[in-house]
Amino acid sequence: MADIVYIGIWNAYGRDSVFNKVLTVPYRTGTILVTLLAILVTFTANRSWKIWRFLLHELLNAFSSRLRPQKAFPIRQQQAILRNSETTGGALLSFTELAWARKKTTKPVSSTKFIAAALILFALLHWIGFLALGILTTQINIGSIVRSINTPSCGTWLPFESLSSDLYSATGAELLANTSIAAENYVRNCYVSQGASISDCNLFVQRSIPHFTKNVECPFYDSSLCSGSTQEALLMETGNISFSDLGINWKLARGVAVRRRAICTPLDTEPFLCSDEASRNYTEDSIHGDVNKPEQLRGYAFTVDEIGRNVTQLYRQGDAGEYDLMLVSAADGTFAIDALRPRDLSAELTVITLRGRSILFPAPSSDPFFYAQTKPTIQLENSTSSFYTMSRAINSIACLDSAMICSNITGYCSDWLGPEYMALYASQVLGPFRNNTEALAAYGMATLPLMLSTTYYGLNNRGGSVLQASRHVMSGVQYLLSDGQWKLELENWFRIGLAILQMSPYRTISTPELDKSRVQNLMSEARAATACSAVQFRSSKHVTLSVFGILLVVILSLCFTALSYMDSILSLLLPQQASSILLGWEENGYLHLLEKSKKTDADPEVLERLQIADWQNSDAAGANKPG
Repeated sequence: MADIVYIGIWNAYGRDSVFNKVLTVPYRTGTILVTLLAILVTFTANRSWKIWRFLLHELLNAFSSRLRPQKAFPIRQQQAILRNSETTGGALLSFTELAWARKKTTKPVSSTKFIAAALILFALLHWIGFLALGILTTQINIGSIVRSINTPSCGTWLPFESLSSDLYSATGAELLANTSIAAENYVRNCYVSQGASISDCNLFVQRSIPHFTKNVECPFYDSSLCSGSTQEALLMETGNISFSDLGINWKLARGVAVRRRAICTPLDTEPFLCSDEASRNYTEDSIHGDVNKPEQLRGYAFTVDEIGRNVTQLYRQGDAGEYDLMLVSAADGTFAIDALRPRDLSAELTVITLRGRSILFPAPSSDPFFYAQTKPTIQLENSTSSFYTMSRAINSIACLDSAMICSNITGYCSDWLGPEYMALYASQVLGPFRNNTEALAAYGMATLPLMLSTTYYGLNNRGGSVLQASRHVMSGVQYLLSDGQWKLELENWFRIGLAILQMSPYRTISTPELDKSRVQNLMSEARAATACSAVQFRSSKHVTLSVFGILLVVILSLCFTALSYMDSILSLLLPQQASSILLGWEENGYLHLLEKSKKTDADPEVLERLQIADWQNSDAAGANKPG
């Protein structure tokens, strides 16, 4: 994965404009950088404290100058602490110890108590504030979302046109199957098992695309075609899925969104079955050559061709082995036979047909897709066992897939249309950006997989393996069939389509199972250079940091550090003016007090008091012992 990750500063357009500059580095480098920033905040806290203690020292100096030496002595003690405490924590402890000592020995006046409390509170707030800033520094790490780079494996792939017809068809089927299988595996691990800790579940910007379901009326003019007790259909629909949610890194990606919807219902298949005679005639007319037991073949038709003739599918009566799933597409409904024409001719109609006459059911099933009420008696070796089998020749579900696209750029919002039509609305959606290379690349990365997210493309050529129920088949016996199994199957198929849509931008830049000897890239070099460097995903081996946060910490640290040396700067630039301002500050330094103590012949008690006496008049303060 590391070879498709961009290392450096880039624009994460999914974030607010002020914060969209980010830096991606390897995880180890990012950890070191965040640690250094935390240390820098600690250093800045000391520099900030020096600024504040200088200002507080001068404020107390102005206040104490109006007091008699004896009354000013407690203030001078606090000034000494301010001058010699390099850290906020040290000053806080010293202020607290001094206040406690005074409480035990003397009764301080109210002004002195107020100043002591104010200094303790200020030191506490300063200490807590920078402690919180140190913790917040870790928020500079905004996660593991990274940006892709253009690689030779990036592109949109189709079989070479020069391949033989068989190899061309096989390669196309393989590409679709790989996409569907990858999506189904992702759904099973990351949509259904929300607690799964599989690393691939954290690969995309969003772990899953949410959706809701509800029962709706039968979508066909003839509502009797919808089988089941209520003759209703199941609607599955997403909310807005922005281009940014799909991991497309474009500056306006949050302003363009798509939605997906599918309305599916079990069908009464009897009207679509061919009679024995019609099936026999079709077999004789369409199949030339020897056919094993042609009398067992029977046909059914849901669709018509361009000139209105039924497109007949054949199945063999009797045992059908394991589950067999067949799909036919009627496009937007115009290729459906008259009886199956939906009221909405804008959605894509797919009919899924299930066969499984040899599957045994331990109990009867009234599920319209797994209808099993026939009870043959099966003679086993030492006993007779009763099972149920599927009662109908075929069981079918019809699905109407549609999509919608809306744009905050132009205010345009399409109707619910077949997903295959979404690519036609670039001008209405992109508006002034319709000729922009980045905009067109982003639009293509969302609308092309939207076309492949339908029921037809998600399930085609997958057979019975795509059934949830088939996971509970052992030795030809169907176990654990849920009530309303058809709804579980439909929701799983809808999730597979959503996963195809969700995974497609990443699979554009990385398709591990791709055999490049049989496929060609539909992307031009210019389009690939743009699209392949505009995909966001997550990488556990990298960390992304906020450039704004890094600059904020560094700039504030430099400012506080520079201001903390203002005493030295003033002495250098304005030596005469600074000498009067800094006199008390300099005299209160511990080195200056030590020098004064060497010049004094007083007893140890006086020496101790001199160390905390007034810097402006230390001899007077030493001679006036407080009473």
